[in-house]
Amino acid sequence: MSTDREPPVTAKLLHLMFISTFWGMQIWVTFIAGFVMDNNLNRHTFGFIQSRLFPFYLHIGSACAFFNLAIFAMYHPSNMLDDKEAFQVFRTYCIVPRYGGKIQKLRTTIMSFQIAILKNLDLSGPYDLSSL
Repeated sequence: MSTDREPPVTAKLLHLMFISTFWGMQIWVTFIAGFVMDNNLNRHTFGFIQSRLFPFYLHIGSACAFFNLAIFAMYHPSNMLDDKEAFQVFRTYCIVPRYGGKIQKLRTTIMSFQIAILKNLDLSGPYDLSSL
């Protein structure tokens, strides 16, 4: 369904909206929210919030990437792709989003077990890392 014509303004605006949403979310979660929570919360509360925040962050990011690639695929002439480029598009479009959620679920599960073990050992209090 690729075309050789210029994409319409709607497709360009959707592309801009998805990419700006994803980049804005990355800046917010990584720098602003991360530093504020790191400086104001103890380690376990920070980990608990991140375990709830990151799955939503990654799913929204995957959706934005998926829709950006879909818009790109609709208006990029696919007959001009060589085999390597076609495989990269296929891999990015079909294979990579499947594993992002699985890896994040595994990380969240491991972090939850770590927090539970530390609480059972009565090591769940705030730590002063400047004394180390």
